[in-house]
Amino acid sequence: AIGINPNNALAYRVRGLANRFLGRWEQAQMDLSKGMQLDFDAFDDDAEATKAKKVVAERYEKVKDKQVKRRLKEEKKRAEALKRRKEEAQRLYEEQKKQEASGSAGGGGFPGMGGMGGFPGMPGGMPGMPGGMDPSML
Repeated sequence: AIGINPNNALAYRVRGLANRFLGRWEQAQMDLSKGMQLDFDAFDDDAEATKAKKVVAERYEKVKDKQVKRRLKEEKKRAEALKRRKEEAQRLYEEQKKQEASGSAGGGGFPGMGGMGGFPGMPGGMPGMPGGMDPSML
């Protein structure tokens, strides 16, 4: 009925009542609210629908409260895990920094290379260039 006429308040009210008895509080709340939005006066005539609306609203609030509490708890766990990972990364960074400072005091170059200058046995600079001239200046 809703597929044929989406403005049918009675169809939303009936589906909302059915969802109430099935324990689908969120769907029941949406359907009853939509039905009430479409035809508010129809709920005044139907005491059962008015009572159901109150019951569904109460249950819906409880369900929403539980969902919010669960979401907040999960967010707190994620935040704590992120904080632990950051602290661990910072600790490892500081540890690595100390190792580099104590191990590479002898010279530059890549870590663990002992400060190698250039290739052994090769003359320095570019062949054919006058001494002290920068090739990028050409």
